[in-house]
Amino acid sequence: MRKFIKNYSTIITFVSLLSLTFSLRILHIHSADFWRDEAFSIRVAEQTFRDVIEVIAKDTAPPLHTIILHAWLKLFGIGELSARLPSLIFGVL
Repeated sequence: MRKFIKNYSTIITFVSLLSLTFSLRILHIHSADFWRDEAFSIRVAEQTFRDVIEVIAKDTAPPLHTIILHAWLKLFGIGELSARLPSLIFGVL
């Protein structure tokens, strides 16, 4: 076991830090209401894909977030946790 830990200590440390970071962020994910930009992103992501593309073409925000959020909400539904989870995952990574 010691040999395993010694050989993989960097990986173990990295995974432990990612787990801790994810845990701390998810504990406080409901601590505040939606911000204005979050509400706008969710409102846009709820629309059809064609409408999403039309809106993000006129917006100054990076489009990938809205496209990922659109797909995510289609898969997992609309809710506070569901809407914030993609940002949390990418934030931790």
